[in-house]
Amino acid sequence: MCKTTIELSLAFFETLAVLSFVNFVASTAEDKNKWLILSALFSGTAFAGKYLSVYNAVSIVAALLIYFWINRKTAVSAVYKDCRFILIVAVLVSPFYIRNYFLTECHLSFRIQPET
Repeated sequence: MCKTTIELSLAFFETLAVLSFVNFVASTAEDKNKWLILSALFSGTAFAGKYLSVYNAVSIVAALLIYFWINRKTAVSAVYKDCRFILIVAVLVSPFYIRNYFLTECHLSFRIQPET
C-alpha cells in the first residue's frame, strides 16, 4: 500500500491555503473576506487530514497578525478576523477529532503509536 497519499493531499491543501492567503494580502478590499475564508477552509481541510498541518494554520494566523500590524489596522479588526479564521478551521476539524476521541477513548490523539 502506498503511504504517500496523505502527504500529497496535505501538500495540496496547505499550498491552496497559502496561495489563498497571498491573494488575501494582494486583493482589493471587497475580495479580502472571500480569500481569507478560502484560506481557512483549505487550512481546516489539511488539518483534518493530518495533525502535522497545525503548523500551517498557526503560521497563517501569525502572518495575518503581522499583516494587520504592518498596515496599522485596529486591534478589534485583527482579532475579529483571526478569531473567524480559527473558528472556521475548528468547525472543519472538530468532527474528525470527536470521532477519534470516541474510537480511541483517548483525550489526546497526538500519541505516538508504533506502526503495525
